Amino acid sequence: MTTGYRIATFTIAANEFAPIGLLSSIASDMDRSPATVGLIMTA
Repeated sequence: MTTGYRIATFTIAANEFAPIGLLSSIASDMDRSPATVGLIMTA
């Protein structure tokens, strides 16, 4: 795999999975439940 493909794969994976790891922090900042914030993020 070339370097460009590796960077693209990392970028896509980071954009998809980073919010999931931060879901509880985002929910507490917004005073909402993690389930509600998860639905908002996927909409």
